[in-house]
Amino acid sequence: SFLITNKSVTDDELSEANKFAKRRGPDGTKTVRINGITAVHNLLSITGEAEQPVYKDDLLYAFNGEIYNYKEFGDYESDTDCIADLYLSNGYLFPKKLDGEFALCLYDFKSKNLIIASDPFRTKPLHYVIKGDQFGVATYKSSLTALGFNTVREFPANAIVKVSRPG
Repeated sequence: SFLITNKSVTDDELSEANKFAKRRGPDGTKTVRINGITAVHNLLSITGEAEQPVYKDDLLYAFNGEIYNYKEFGDYESDTDCIADLYLSNGYLFPKKLDGEFALCLYDFKSKNLIIASDPFRTKPLHYVIKGDQFGVATYKSSLTALGFNTVREFPANAIVKVSRPG
């Protein structure tokens, strides 16, 4: 499970927001705070031991699920590793190339674009809110409501959304 937001949150607020989501990823929790963006990922290890959230090439991202065809894109140790390169070479529509079960969120610090995507069947839960200059994207609605967002929506299946300049 994951949570990514640009809302200013304390460690206690983040812990409360991650309380239920943490159970979904019992193999480890990692939090990253970079330039006003906070990302938390709870790992359930399936393919490799790649840690998320990932910060690479001015991109911060996390995803839930499994990308079956990640080896088609290069010599990657895990499915997590191919995401930044695919985005940089294909743009925001890169999730169309993915075969798997996934919900993902990527923030591009250079362009200030937020990318949210789900697989064709939305097999992994995904919720989001964009309110003014604040955003939140998470596996669970409860994570976002715990942060004070009250207009949380369920992300649709087979969708890719790019929000320019959030925050």
